[in-house]
Amino acid sequence: MRRFLSEVAFRAKPPTVTTKLQEWKRLFEEHNISEPQPSAEFIISHVLGKKTYGQISHADRRRVLDVVEITEIDNLCKKRLTKLPIQYVIEEWDFSKLTLKIKPPVFIPRPETEELVKLVCDDINLSPTSRFSLLEVGCGSGAISLAVLHSLKHKQIHKNLFITAIDKDEKAVRLMEENADHTKLNSYNLKVFTSDIRCFSETKQCKYDGLVSNPPYIPTNDMKSLQPEISFYESEISLHGGTEGLDVIKEILDAAKHLLKTGGWIWMEVDASHPKLLKNFNSNFYLDKVEKDFLDRERFVKLIKM
Repeated sequence: MRRFLSEVAFRAKPPTVTTKLQEWKRLFEEHNISEPQPSAEFIISHVLGKKTYGQISHADRRRVLDVVEITEIDNLCKKRLTKLPIQYVIEEWDFSKLTLKIKPPVFIPRPETEELVKLVCDDINLSPTSRFSLLEVGCGSGAISLAVLHSLKHKQIHKNLFITAIDKDEKAVRLMEENADHTKLNSYNLKVFTSDIRCFSETKQCKYDGLVSNPPYIPTNDMKSLQPEISFYESEISLHGGTEGLDVIKEILDAAKHLLKTGGWIWMEVDASHPKLLKNFNSNFYLDKVEKDFLDRERFVKLIKM
């Protein structure tokens, strides 16, 4: 550890953007950091005010970095050396055309969940009702609800779309509220509450047209094989779904029979082993659709309340 810190602190000549990238890529490789090149690229791009390294011109890549830039890059890269996920390192991430603030241990939104957003938006667009109420369970950073609002904000339906988002983690609720402000979506019909689904269903009398959730669905045995970046830093309650990964999904279905209107739907992201288990899982719902993610895994299910 002292050796590489010395290398960072003492150099024969000031580094350029390119040599700084090469330096940290090598150090990440030596310390077995996953995705060493992208990690260094994201950090350097972030410090230089760019989204991606590709946005830095070839001329700028040859530019000598100033002391402030060097210090900030080195400090962020040292955090990455602890296997802190890059999203937590730079404290933001892009999701479905939004830039969201990301803070540990709140769940980091994954790219496949953008497909869940599209499925929800498609069904809202097809809804015959003039007023659509949507409940999100386990909102985390707010990625799903905010992406739905953002996707539909230029369409007439957004004026009659009412979203309620809940999470039992107060840190997640505060982060979602911060992201709603940051994305300027806080002026839309959005309410956020700290609550688990069971308590929420016992206190709310209203009925929703739809429910969306990316619940914790990883089975117990699969938790053992998670990358250190995930198991060390992301909240276990947002990942672990019990023995078969169905514990929270069962809670959602049990509560949703009280919260959804007859004919109302649920879209959920699930483990690839779950669709066949959900066919006759709850007598109040039937499995209407199963959709695959971009890796061809059965990842999204739609259930309809009977």
